[in-house]
Amino acid sequence: ISNAAILASYPLINSTLRTKNPKAMKQLSDYIQNVQEKLLSLNGIEVAIALYDQNLTQVSQVNFDPLTEMRIGVKDRFGINLAQKEKVPIVGIEKEGNYVYSRAFAPILLADGTVNGMIEFSQKIRVFQPIMENESKEYLFLLNKTELIDVSLRTSEIFSEIGDDFAAYEGVYNEYFYSNLTTVDFDLLFDQGYFIDENFYTTYKFVEDIEGQVIGVMIFGENTKTSSSVVNLTEDITRSVTTIALALVVSLVILLF
Repeated sequence: ISNAAILASYPLINSTLRTKNPKAMKQLSDYIQNVQEKLLSLNGIEVAIALYDQNLTQVSQVNFDPLTEMRIGVKDRFGINLAQKEKVPIVGIEKEGNYVYSRAFAPILLADGTVNGMIEFSQKIRVFQPIMENESKEYLFLLNKTELIDVSLRTSEIFSEIGDDFAAYEGVYNEYFYSNLTTVDFDLLFDQGYFIDENFYTTYKFVEDIEGQVIGVMIFGENTKTSSSVVNLTEDITRSVTTIALALVVSLVILLF
């Protein structure tokens, strides 16, 4: 059973959202907190969960990084509004402020099909890093510099410029792989689909948000010193790109179905 379904099946969730009785809301918030803690303890899934009423007003939130979160107006968010309009779960990539997330929006429906609220699951884009590490490969997400709202962040302790067009979060990824990217010819990488130097075989996948706009690129690498041949590297990294692409959907779809 999906985690979204667990929340949606919470006893009296519709009446709680309608009346917003303080005691009932507290019980519902505690239940959401419990779901988040179970996800983390059982599956190692770090996920933020938000609950909205029928007007898409946030009434509860369990966050993973409250000090760095930047909430924008719900009416400006494509994913949650699409889920409300279509009355079906929506899964995809969404940028909020200067940060990028993999998200799922699950509408809470009344018996007559009316949307009575919304559940939002949110994971940081680096959630896919452990998938690659489990395959002894490297992963790094680069954000288009044009997507940075605060341009001063481009040279801050939070972000660092990589190439002419991208910015990356510092201190999150493999430091060796991170520093090696400063020597990568990105034009050649994007033209031929891969880049090989004495350290890594590197390839990529462009990342589109829920609206279909390219907002960044996932970079994948495999240490050339630990692989037997370029053929094996190509096969391994191609398989990994497929894995990570599917994970963009699967990691949150499993929360919905």
